[in-house]
Amino acid sequence: MNEKSIGKVFEGWETDGVLGSGTFGTVYLAHTSVENMPVYGAVKVIKIPPNDEAILNAENLNPTSTGRPRCTTPSNLRIS
Repeated sequence: MNEKSIGKVFEGWETDGVLGSGTFGTVYLAHTSVENMPVYGAVKVIKIPPNDEAILNAENLNPTSTGRPRCTTPSNLRIS
């Protein structure tokens, strides 16, 4: 699944950009409207490793990681 297909899975939702990504997935900012009011949420698309070896390799990619998420803010994001 990619950013463009999220709206097909979650009907009525559209993505506004990437909030963060890591070894096992990507988090997208998404929005819809309920009773003409905007509603925002986050959608995480995970990548499932095909086997144990792939999991071990992914965990060893960044052995100095602090475990904290890597996040970005889309340039068009305005929170009111």
